[in-house]
Amino acid sequence: MAMIVLPNIIGFIMVIVLTQLLLECDKRTYVVGWICMIFSLLVYVAPLCIVRKVIRTRSVKYMPFLLSLFLTISATVWFFYGILRNDLSILIPYMLGFICGILQLVLYFIYKNAKEKGNEERNEINAIEEDNRDS
Repeated sequence: MAMIVLPNIIGFIMVIVLTQLLLECDKRTYVVGWICMIFSLLVYVAPLCIVRKVIRTRSVKYMPFLLSLFLTISATVWFFYGILRNDLSILIPYMLGFICGILQLVLYFIYKNAKEKGNEERNEINAIEEDNRDS
């Protein structure tokens, strides 16, 4: 729990202190907007680390569908809000989040019924070994 809460608190305090001490009033909003944009991108890019494993194993066992679905829905709503507001700091991360979310959903539907590649190979090896024992 401390590994999750402590970095969040430290990061929050650092953003507040550094923006208050190092920036003039009119630049703070701009810099905090960029910081938020970077973290928004990280939220949507983080689940992509599992995409390689999904493609390699041909299994969505490690990629939760609901997480991918709701991240995509959230990115879509914020993306359209960024379009309506004509705000690039909202539009850019959520456009990329939308693309990443769609990629995850497409992969989920491609591999949802596929058997895990490693399991198929293990099952074939076990079947061959059983045949050899029987003969």
